[in-house]
Amino acid sequence: MALNGAPNTTPIDLTTPAKCNDCPRGTYNGAPGKEECEKCPEGRYNNKEGSSSFSECLLCPAGTHGNKAGQTIDTCTGLCPPGKYSKEGMRQCLFCGKGQFQSKSKGASCTDCVPKETTLNVGGTTCVCAKTYYRDKSGNCTVCNPEDMDCEKEGITIETM
Repeated sequence: MALNGAPNTTPIDLTTPAKCNDCPRGTYNGAPGKEECEKCPEGRYNNKEGSSSFSECLLCPAGTHGNKAGQTIDTCTGLCPPGKYSKEGMRQCLFCGKGQFQSKSKGASCTDCVPKETTLNVGGTTCVCAKTYYRDKSGNCTVCNPEDMDCEKEGITIETM
């Protein structure tokens, strides 16, 4: 109502569409009519402008991690170093467990050591002979002779006995 009691006659232009900006890459608009875009959460990315749904925030590729929100595929590149791995969407790289190894960067999983072998600790990059075994000249883990060999620790080789 106008001040004098008359109805407000300010015209509304219905022919010009409202000015909406597409959400930039790394974000999405979660609801119709919402003015602000939301960042894709950690471990997810979005390469499209104008995304309108959380479902368009995809998991970071395996072997990488994204530790901040609002990423694009270009920034979802925290490569996991050897000894660590990341399944899709993980925010950080995890250590391989004892007896597992990952020798390369960008690992999506760890590999179990073969029987008679283990790793010296978690986050292993290679396998060594387990206790009571030593690595012989041909590279195999061979059982130690307890009478003349001390193989009570992991990683013994014929050279280190």
